[in-house]
Amino acid sequence: MRLEATVALEPGHKKPIILIFPTWAGRDVFVEEKAVELAHLGYIGCAMDLYGNGMVGKNNEENLKLMTPLINNRSMLQKRILAYRSLLNKIAEADENQVGAMGYCFGGLCGLDLARCDENLKAVVIFHGILNAPKERSSFPIRAKVLVLHGSQDPMVSQEEIYGFQKEMTERNADWQLHIFGDDYLDTKHQLELLIKDNNLESNVIFKGTTDNMQLKMLDYSLYLMTSNTECFPMVLLEALSVGLPVVSFDCPTGPRNIVSNQIDGVLVPNGDIE
Repeated sequence: MRLEATVALEPGHKKPIILIFPTWAGRDVFVEEKAVELAHLGYIGCAMDLYGNGMVGKNNEENLKLMTPLINNRSMLQKRILAYRSLLNKIAEADENQVGAMGYCFGGLCGLDLARCDENLKAVVIFHGILNAPKERSSFPIRAKVLVLHGSQDPMVSQEEIYGFQKEMTERNADWQLHIFGDDYLDTKHQLELLIKDNNLESNVIFKGTTDNMQLKMLDYSLYLMTSNTECFPMVLLEALSVGLPVVSFDCPTGPRNIVSNQIDGVLVPNGDIE
């Protein structure tokens, strides 16, 4: 079996490295595109292949079959993650002292496991990730800054795992935050609020909730950025302009140019140009 990574970078000076851990499907086009986007922003983007030989699941059944052996053998998973970590430091343009990670779903678990076993990781951002810790835990402090973005009704994460994650991060002196999006679910918000208060975690766990009044929510911000490459007639731009919020948008073939007056109430960027 051969582990492979898609590495995207632009030539030049030393750059920070961002490791991108995919969903349970494996290293697909989505994370490869994220690597390229990060490269355009001045990073070295590395999309990880944790299954080997570039295997990608075609459906949930295949995804589960690929993921389960690594979920059940966290030691093997961490060895693969750390193997990538050590090899990527050999890239000539890589700044080995500036390494971060991001992960989605199963990849969130991978990103957290990297933070759990790599004292030199700077930061990790997790999107709807699996949170449970390995049975064999390290005792050293987690030095990476940890941001977890979690949906309140995520079926992959139980309340017990949220409790365990909060406890682990606190015990290991991590600089961490958990942002929870969505409405209350089966009174879980109230249960979490009690736990947060009892453990003085008000600055760590933030309930983002939902809104049915986007225009009111927009008043909290100074700019609306729309990153879509393809649109029809994006109503959200009308909502932003209706409250005086300037817009920055790609000049898609249709849509934004019919709403935004370039350099007057917003900026239309050539489509796909992230420079």
